[in-house]
Amino acid sequence: FRRVLFRSRVSLVTTGGNVTTGSITGSTRIQTDGGHIITKNIGQDLTAITGGGHIFVGDIQGDANLHTGGGHIRADSITGTARVFTGGGNVSVGKSGSQLYADTAGGQIEVGEAFSLVKARTGGGGIRVVRAGGPTQLQSTNGSIFLTQINSAIRASTDAGEITAWFGPDAKLPGGCNLESN
Repeated sequence: FRRVLFRSRVSLVTTGGNVTTGSITGSTRIQTDGGHIITKNIGQDLTAITGGGHIFVGDIQGDANLHTGGGHIRADSITGTARVFTGGGNVSVGKSGSQLYADTAGGQIEVGEAFSLVKARTGGGGIRVVRAGGPTQLQSTNGSIFLTQINSAIRASTDAGEITAWFGPDAKLPGGCNLESN
């Protein structure tokens, strides 16, 4: 067993099959047409694309572009701007240090802590945000929205579900609060 740390730019591409890595200190691009992508910590930006598998990553110390045609996406933390899309799975981001854009056609979205803008949309599941420190825009077509420790402007809407929101004691809502359940 030999441990290897990559230090610059890494590109891993396969036409089928899973891709699993340890920690990588440089910018990384991982692409597979149909397998899962599993990686530990990434020291800079990460682009991970799979045609239908899951994407599971540790801490990303840069921007993240995570895209799957139908699997789940889980990231422990993302320091930079995050763009996360799945065609049918769940999305889970433990901590977002910058802007977070999350979209799933049919799954749930869960965000632990977000320190900046959050824009999240789901076509078929609920949305849960534990702590939001920046402006938040959430849309669910067919699920409930659950929010705790909201400290900034919020806009949330659902076509079929309930909205529950708890605001932090130091909440500042310069952009207002708009919660809409149809």
